Amino acid sequence: MCNAFSASIPPHRYQLSFCLAAAYFSQERSEHTAMGSSSRLLPVSTVRSRQAAPGQLELGLLEDAIAIRDLLAGELGRQTPTARLVAEMGVTHGAGRIDLAAIGDDLEGYEIKADRDDLTRLPGQVGLYGAVFGRLTLVAAPRHIDKATRLLPTWWGISVVDGEQRRLTTLRAPAPNPSRDPLAIARLLWRDEVAAALRERTGRASRAPRLVLWRELVECVPEVELRALVCESLRQRSGWLAAC
Repeated sequence: MCNAFSASIPPHRYQLSFCLAAAYFSQERSEHTAMGSSSRLLPVSTVRSRQAAPGQLELGLLEDAIAIRDLLAGELGRQTPTARLVAEMGVTHGAGRIDLAAIGDDLEGYEIKADRDDLTRLPGQVGLYGAVFGRLTLVAAPRHIDKATRLLPTWWGISVVDGEQRRLTTLRAPAPNPSRDPLAIARLLWRDEVAAALRERTGRASRAPRLVLWRELVECVPEVELRALVCESLRQRSGWLAAC
């Protein structure tokens, strides 16, 4: 039986729970700029109203990826109130940005495909996100479901957007990711974070480049402990997101 996620959002006014300010890494900003990466990290925190200007065509829920994301974020906030929700979270230094990440005891990711989107990038996103997230779910308009089901690994969850009822329905719950990349997970840490983690475990400081530090951390920390370490760092990180 499908689980229905219900939410009450007025049809002509979506309450947007995302502070739409670009966020940049404070310590590593120059490194990311040099790499051509400006991963935008948005907090689900303050509420902002989004209304169409006079004469502007209103988007329906199925066509509006931001409204779908807001609906999803509201449901996740009720289900997992202690998780940190981050929109457009970058992975592999900007190679991909998942629409919504929930950072709790593990990393869970949600990719959204509105009616106006296509699935061209989905196969590549499967690989990028699968390296990092413990569970992944596609949240999509009805027209994408059949094709997406053929494209996605069986462990991905699938939820469909009901535009009339304004709710999300789970068609397939996500299963644990059977194959993650510990180095990709470690690369979510900033240099000072990975250096501190290594110093705590080895008792020595290091001036090595961050790629060397990430590899050292992967070699000396079991994968389960690494995931917990990274999640804790991301939940507690300050200065990560731009002020709202």
